[in-house]
Amino acid sequence: MTPTSSVISFKEVEAKGDIIEKLKLDEGSIVFEIYRVRLADSSPIAVELTYTPKSIVGNLSEKEFNHSFYDYIENTLNLKIFHVD
Repeated sequence: MTPTSSVISFKEVEAKGDIIEKLKLDEGSIVFEIYRVRLADSSPIAVELTYTPKSIVGNLSEKEFNHSFYDYIENTLNLKIFHVD
């Protein structure tokens, strides 16, 4: 099985409500809101919604999400992922 993903929507938004609380952000913080379809052998198996603080990952483009975003975080940004919910 070959895993891939396809970005449906990628935008910067102001974090609100639960996102502020769960990501421990200040009110008014900007996050990237990314919807992706996860595929296995080109067949859709899941839709993923990710919120990522701009203050941590800086300026991103959609291309970082067409590959492994977790690899990008660890190998390009040199950040360690401890917990993913």
